[in-house]
Amino acid sequence: MRLDQLSRRHVLRFASVGAALFGMGLLPTPAHGQTRDILVIGAGAAGLAAAQFLRNQRQNVIVLEARDRIGGRAYTDYEFASFPVELGAEFIHGGNVSTYDLARRQGLRLLPAMNNERNYSIFLNGELIAAPRWFLIPRINLIDDGFFPLAEVREGSGAADINLAGLLQSRGIVLDDGLYRLVDNAIQAEYAATLDEQGAFGLLEFEDDGGGDHRIAEGYSRFFELYARGLDVRLSSVVESITWSSTGVRVVTQAGTQYEADHAIISVPLAILQSGAIRFDPPLPPEKTAAVAGLGSGAVGKLILSFDEPFWADNLELLYTDLPMQLGWTPGYGQDDSAVFTAYFGAASARGFSQMGVDGAVAAILGDLERVFGISGLSGRLQDARFADWLADPFSRMGYSYTPPGSAGLRDVLAAPLDNVLFWAGEATNAARPGLVHGAFDSGVRAAREVLGLRR
Repeated sequence: MRLDQLSRRHVLRFASVGAALFGMGLLPTPAHGQTRDILVIGAGAAGLAAAQFLRNQRQNVIVLEARDRIGGRAYTDYEFASFPVELGAEFIHGGNVSTYDLARRQGLRLLPAMNNERNYSIFLNGELIAAPRWFLIPRINLIDDGFFPLAEVREGSGAADINLAGLLQSRGIVLDDGLYRLVDNAIQAEYAATLDEQGAFGLLEFEDDGGGDHRIAEGYSRFFELYARGLDVRLSSVVESITWSSTGVRVVTQAGTQYEADHAIISVPLAILQSGAIRFDPPLPPEKTAAVAGLGSGAVGKLILSFDEPFWADNLELLYTDLPMQLGWTPGYGQDDSAVFTAYFGAASARGFSQMGVDGAVAAILGDLERVFGISGLSGRLQDARFADWLADPFSRMGYSYTPPGSAGLRDVLAAPLDNVLFWAGEATNAARPGLVHGAFDSGVRAAREVLGLRR
C-alpha cells in the first residue's frame, strides 16, 4: 500500500495514463491490424488490462487463469460486513491514475481514504499518540518519505547500493528500539520488506502519482467484473508448461489442455515464476532468470475483525504500531458505523502470522489491540474474523515485490520481451509503480502494445 500520496519525487506523466486509457477502450482506436491468436497467462489486473487492450484492437485473445475467479490479488468479501471488505488490494492510490479514471467511467463510487494525517495515531513505546502530538516525534518522517533524500544522496555520491538499515547507519542515524520497530514496521507494510531486505536505490525507481487514496464503494471485485466483460477467460486453468520458440508458443495446463498461439503475455506473480511452478522449454535465458531470482517476493497479510462495538476513537482512520500487528485501519470509515477493524502486516510479521494460522493470528492480534487501546477481554467481543494470508495462497505465494540491494534495474529486465514471443506484465515488471493495482494495469497495457506493434 502507499500511505502518503502527496507527490514525493515526480509529477504524473500524463502520456502514460493516456496510453492506459487507450488500451481500456476509453479513447478512440486506430485502424486494426491483422488478427492473430494471443494467450494471456493470469487474470489479475495486468492480465486483464493486456487482454482488454488487445480485444479492443480486434485481436483474438484467450486468458488462462488458475483460480476459479478473476482479479488475482484483489478480492472482495461481500458478506463479512454491511459494506464490501477487501481481502486483497484495497485502495486506488492516486486521483490521476488509470484505475481511478476507469472506475469513474464504470460508474463506480470512489470514497476518499486516509488523506488526513490528523486521523492517524501511533502506538510507540507503550503509548497511543494521536495527532498533532505524533508530528513532533523526531525522525517520524522515516515512516513515509524520509528515506528518499537519504537514498538520493547516497546514489549521487557514487557509493554502492545498501539496505535501508545500513543506510541509516551510514548517515549516523540512531533510533531507539521502539522507534526502530515502528519505522521497520512501516517499511514492511509499505514495501513488503524489512529494513534489512529493502535496497536504497530501489526506492528511487518509484514514482508517486499524487491525488490521494480512494476506496471503491462497490468493491474491487465489482471493478474487475465490469472491466472483464467480453473477454474469453478460462478459469481453473493452471498452467504447467510453456514451450516457446521464435515461431510461437504451446501452453499446457494441469488438466492436460493445450493451447497454441503466436504470442503469450505472462502476468503471473513473481513468486510463481521463482517457484518453478511453470516450466519453460527451453529454459529462460540467464538474464531473465537473474531478474526473476534477484527481485524479492514480499509477504503481506490482513486480519479483518468484527466486534460488538468500536473501542477506538471516532476519528481513527489509520494506526501505526511498533507491535507485530504493524498497521491497523477502520475500513468502514466514512461509509458505515460498524465495528470492523483491519490489521495489516508485511514481510517478517506476515511470515510469522502465516505460520501461526488463523487461530494463532487472531489471538496475537487481539493481544496487540488490547495493548494499544488499554482494554481487555476482546476475545469475548469478537464477532467474526477473516484472515487473508497471501503468502499461503497457492496462486500468489506473495503480496507484492520489492527490490533488495543491488536489484535496481531488474524490473526492466524482467519486463523485456523474449524473441517477440514471450511478453511480461505484472506489478513486479513496473519499476515506477510496483506493488500497485494501477502499476499492474499499466504494465499490462505496455505488454499488449508491444505485442500489437508486431502485427502492424
